[in-house]
Amino acid sequence: MLAQGTKGIAVRVGDGLRRLAFQRSIGHRQCSHLADMRSAPQERLVCPGCERDGSAWVKLRMCLACGIVGCCDSSTGQHARRHHEESGHPVIRSIEPGEAWAWCYVDQAYLAPRGASPVVR
Repeated sequence: MLAQGTKGIAVRVGDGLRRLAFQRSIGHRQCSHLADMRSAPQERLVCPGCERDGSAWVKLRMCLACGIVGCCDSSTGQHARRHHEESGHPVIRSIEPGEAWAWCYVDQAYLAPRGASPVVR
């Protein structure tokens, strides 16, 4: 049995490897929506839905159409995805330190800056 600290590291490494495999499997897809996006974040970088629900988020994402911040799909609330489903806004980006990527829900496209490799945490 793994010690609690070792188990947490193993989970993070496993999550990172799954994320990397997923990103590489779809890395060739194009997004037809990115040109129309802008970035205007809300003042506070929190997930308002999680704050309202009293739940914790794992990571934060920002809508590139309107700047709304929501929690990622690994969070219980999945508020970034819910925002897309309710608004139709297609592209989010990570606003986590060290992460420079975006995701288009409509085109199912992972978007990273040229020459950048995904961050595995």
